[in-house]
Amino acid sequence: TGSICGSFANQMMNYVQIGIAFMGAMSIDQQFNILTPTLDKATLKRMIVKNASKSYLVVDQSKFNRKALMKINHMKDYTGVVTTRKFTGEEMKRIKEQNIHLIPVEV
Repeated sequence: TGSICGSFANQMMNYVQIGIAFMGAMSIDQQFNILTPTLDKATLKRMIVKNASKSYLVVDQSKFNRKALMKINHMKDYTGVVTTRKFTGEEMKRIKEQNIHLIPVEV
């Protein structure tokens, strides 16, 4: 994917200040956990979101209800979630209960 991850990237995160992070995701499960296939990517993405003043998850509807090996974090850990997904009534109830800020986008 052209990304850098691993121990060097993780060490760099100790010295980087991030204003706003726009993050993608490979998979989001039914509990709204954000997932990725590798530990290195999960660790780095978790650190980026933690170090950012604001973070936005940007995902289309194809990323939902999918699985991957490693958990990065949860949708509620982001300042906002920008998505094209149309959520069910039950999903919207859970989103509101968990104070997830949705930013819907029409395509």
